[in-house]
Amino acid sequence: MHRRALRAMGTVLLGLAGLFTFAVASAVQPPELFAQQPDDPFDFNNDPFEMGEQRQPSPAELMFVLFFYGIIIAVSLGITIFIIILLSGLLKALPQEYRLMEPGMVWLMLIPCFNIIWIFFVFVRIPKSYQNYFRARGDYSVGDCGESIGLWYAICVVLSMIPCVGAIAGIAALILLIVFLVKLHGLKGQVQQGGKPTPGVQF
Repeated sequence: MHRRALRAMGTVLLGLAGLFTFAVASAVQPPELFAQQPDDPFDFNNDPFEMGEQRQPSPAELMFVLFFYGIIIAVSLGITIFIIILLSGLLKALPQEYRLMEPGMVWLMLIPCFNIIWIFFVFVRIPKSYQNYFRARGDYSVGDCGESIGLWYAICVVLSMIPCVGAIAGIAALILLIVFLVKLHGLKGQVQQGGKPTPGVQF
């Protein structure tokens, strides 16, 4: 059952990642509804050096463009909220004394611009919180609990905003995010099965 849950979550995240990639790709090249019509080559009164006027979009075309970008924003926001709920659940599974961040603080990722910095705190402090839990039990077999993966994910998110490497970094970020969530979901299952450990030293 545990492996089936991991596979199901991985499938859902892959589907959401595909939708997000499609939305971003569509946003880069939106429909050219207002492109200037080519000049008639047989119109000898047309001056080739004179810039033509761009036609005004109709209300229907404006509504289509607003609907187009509205779908992109809605899909992106929905995926972000879904990820935030998963991250909050990871923190809620831990006893409070081992958390380096409260579950509600994850929702600060919805703040534009600020979230670029905040993801470094979220994707590093959650694994460190799990390190606190397992090290208090004397269990070091879990390694860094995905801390390095979370750090590289945050770095790739920042790099995805650079035009030259944006596409590659964006794909890498999606892959790292899926690996991070699947790994932490497995650790969450161990916490829920292991119960509350004896208090230990915070890191």
